[in-house]
Amino acid sequence: MKIIPIILMLILLASCGGSAPTQTPPAPAPVSTASPTLTMTPSPTPIPATAVSEVWCAHSLVDEFVVIGYLPEYRELNPEWGKCLTDIIYFSAEPLADGTLDTSRLSIATWQGLRSMKEKYGTRVHLSIGGWERSDGFASMTANQRSRKTFIQNLLDYAVEHQLNGVDFDWEFPENNTEFKSYIALLTEVKAAFAEHNLLVSVALSADNASSMDLSQFSVADRVHVMSYDRGNLHSPYYRSIEDLNTFTIYGVPK
Repeated sequence: MKIIPIILMLILLASCGGSAPTQTPPAPAPVSTASPTLTMTPSPTPIPATAVSEVWCAHSLVDEFVVIGYLPEYRELNPEWGKCLTDIIYFSAEPLADGTLDTSRLSIATWQGLRSMKEKYGTRVHLSIGGWERSDGFASMTANQRSRKTFIQNLLDYAVEHQLNGVDFDWEFPENNTEFKSYIALLTEVKAAFAEHNLLVSVALSADNASSMDLSQFSVADRVHVMSYDRGNLHSPYYRSIEDLNTFTIYGVPK
């Protein structure tokens, strides 16, 4: 399956209903994917938060773009977000060194809501693996083929049981070339195991990884989700998303 073109659009899930969260651990930024025009454009006129859901849905953007939202387990799900999202990624399960999968943070009620969203709106459901302070098990688990095989089987069983459409990997971060190679081996083997079930494999990455990883190797995944945030006082300015997208293409990730 070819790599889907990538462009970032920050989406506050609360804009489709619900309230803002309290201070919580970080999760990957929501993204949308489409054929990018990597040029600067004037900043748009801000839209009141109360009107955002009406604007997004009235223009039927879900018919033209892949619109993805990340749902942290500490936020309550509103199934009506399915009106605005083509895909939702539930954050997150944690890989353990022996190949098991820690899903203790994920709730039955949320899974039920996600299934309801999928049935009503056709929203594709994905599971995030890892994340900040949830990646300690990656290095040991990926270090040998046996533990990777155990992990992949556990992950596949969980994906089938929960009727997932894909899995999103977020190892923050491989510390050396050996761990990087192990990461690519894991993604390659997961992709092969998932092919029979038509499950997508995506990976969340920062452009800062270009200094320590060969980003082109992540082309093994179906999608690359660019984490274009934590960029100083402005946090996630539009111009930095353009720069980050350019970084990925410069270092060999196909548009």
